[in-house]
Amino acid sequence: MMDVHEWSVIGKICGITYDIPDAGEGKALKPVMAWVVEPIALYVPGHIMGVYDESGDHTGKFVDEDKLEALKEGFYTVKEVPADVTPERIVEIFMYAIKEKNYPLYLDCINPARKENPVQQSLLTYHWDLHQERFHGEYVHANIISEKTVIRVLKGYDDQSIDNFFLDDDEQAKIKQAYGEKEEEAIVQTAAFDKNGKQIGSPSSHICKRIGGGRWYIETYESRF
Repeated sequence: MMDVHEWSVIGKICGITYDIPDAGEGKALKPVMAWVVEPIALYVPGHIMGVYDESGDHTGKFVDEDKLEALKEGFYTVKEVPADVTPERIVEIFMYAIKEKNYPLYLDCINPARKENPVQQSLLTYHWDLHQERFHGEYVHANIISEKTVIRVLKGYDDQSIDNFFLDDDEQAKIKQAYGEKEEEAIVQTAAFDKNGKQIGSPSSHICKRIGGGRWYIETYESRF
């Protein structure tokens, strides 16, 4: 929130304490009396208040959180992943989710099979932080090198293969059934740039997958841009 320049900490006075800076014979400073304060909430004027709640599911709650989310959405370049997204576009959306700190969109870009258990979910957060650090300290943007994208069939019937070109519809249908569900992989390359427009290192590769002709997802979400 770029328009926020100050905030307040709300607390409760619990008592009084004395601080003696120098306990030696030569007193350099006088004892100081101070309040003991227990923090209760963080208030950002006109925006939000975060209140500590020990009994809450996440140890805290936010006042007017829905208003803050609406404010943040106004800054998002992309808000959701379309069902017909291409491999290049899913990588681009993934980049915008990281740059604009849109964690729900970041998760929606990633293969569901890679976020099923607590260990995987912990890794998602770990690599989210790494991506944030890189976009803050190394590069500021990345371009998709669309002409270098490679798509191949890992499993199932490949209707683009020259080996199947001369088969009629019935023959192709029988082969598709025998091969089972189709699994595809796409390798998308990106080039990252710093704030001066200079490319950082060599292009990076990002693997995307889809199953049964469904939606494309990011497989190697750890990859740097």
